[in-house]
Amino acid sequence: MAPSAQEHAPGVCTVHATLALVPGVSLPLTSTAIRLADGGVWLHSPIDFDAASADAIDALGPVRFVVAPSGLHHLFARAALARWPAAQLVASPAVAPKQPGLAFTALGVDPPPWGDEIAALPIGGMPGVEEWAFFHRPTGTLLVTDLLFHLTDVSGWVNHLVFAVMGTRGRLAVSRLYGSFIRDPDAVAASVERLLDWPIARIIPCHGSVLTDDAHARAAAALAPLRSVGARAG
Repeated sequence: MAPSAQEHAPGVCTVHATLALVPGVSLPLTSTAIRLADGGVWLHSPIDFDAASADAIDALGPVRFVVAPSGLHHLFARAALARWPAAQLVASPAVAPKQPGLAFTALGVDPPPWGDEIAALPIGGMPGVEEWAFFHRPTGTLLVTDLLFHLTDVSGWVNHLVFAVMGTRGRLAVSRLYGSFIRDPDAVAASVERLLDWPIARIIPCHGSVLTDDAHARAAAALAPLRSVGARAG
């Protein structure tokens, strides 16, 4: 395994980058590669891969699927397909207006193109975002994009301030900004309840560190505001 990749369970690896948002504010990005039972690789939320991180993914096996999981996580999908032209792009329908001319298979097919090894769940009630969460059944791994942040290693006073205001500094949490995209609280709450039916043993967020200690209980606690908003709205 190349040094730029971290393995968190057999065949489940992450590679990392940083996205500069505005001067002084940067957001950690994580892409997860999962080796499927047939030896192919499923790649979640591509980042701006450097040579080392792309080589680390190649070391797992041939990339068969590239997943753009929401209307906010698609910026590097084209570059990923250029690197792995044999891969099939599978994306949230919200990607279509943001990537004109980019051909992809829309998430929502049941079972998904890769079979039932990785379950896919839409987070409803957020038009334009349409995030999908994923659950790797063999390892109990939950993958989310912006539904949960886990920013435990924040540097720079501006980052500390921004992430504190967003409610995500130093803990597993839903960003206050994410909440601003909600249009149907009941739909969001229903999606969260379905997500929590999964036996979550590990959480890999696109923003922040991997969480393994009491993963299901901590996910339930972090997502409680979205569940209670749905209850109040009902």
